[in-house]
Amino acid sequence: MKLRFRICTGSPASTVQKKILAVNRASFPDSGSAVFDHERRIHAWLQDDRRRVLSCLYIDLGTATVWNVCTDPSFRRQGLMSLLMKETLRAVRTLFPVLHLHVRKENKTALRAYKKLRFRVVGDSFAGEALRMSRKTI
Repeated sequence: MKLRFRICTGSPASTVQKKILAVNRASFPDSGSAVFDHERRIHAWLQDDRRRVLSCLYIDLGTATVWNVCTDPSFRRQGLMSLLMKETLRAVRTLFPVLHLHVRKENKTALRAYKKLRFRVVGDSFAGEALRMSRKTI
């Protein structure tokens, strides 16, 4: 399977939006189309040679915070999130000296993966339900 990294500012094309929403809802059932409501965002995703979105995220340009990192359940545990994060870090390093993210405390798999990517815990967030993590991009 050949993977391609895609990134855009603002909202991606509507066909891609639908695919991103499907992956988002599989990971975060309560998420809606709000991921596309704000133009000051960078969207990044991995797609395969059949143009399926396998893993995606977005970055809020105002806060340099990564949100809604998720992978299609059929493609989990294959390193796609790590690949997506590495490509995203490489793509935005001239825009942000530091990137931030939040991860639910009970999501031990994601927490380990972010630590391997050199993100470090800098505090609690969301009333103690999540951890705030940061990493220098350069």
